[in-house]
Amino acid sequence: MVREVKLYIHPYCLSSYKVVKSLIREGIVNKLTIISTEFSIKDVFSRQIISVPWLVIDNIDVATDPLEPELV
Repeated sequence: MVREVKLYIHPYCLSSYKVVKSLIREGIVNKLTIISTEFSIKDVFSRQIISVPWLVIDNIDVATDPLEPELV
């Protein structure tokens, strides 16, 4: 079963940076869609994203900050 995984981040957020850096190191960054909240205001308001990083799997909000890299 292929799952749709989205990770909302902000480029100036340290937590977002740590999660993305870990995903790159683990070689799994290409298995999900990374979306910058800086350019996705519509998503921020429609999903009611109140903190980043914000993880969505199969269109279900599943986790937010504090989000440790090993949880993604």
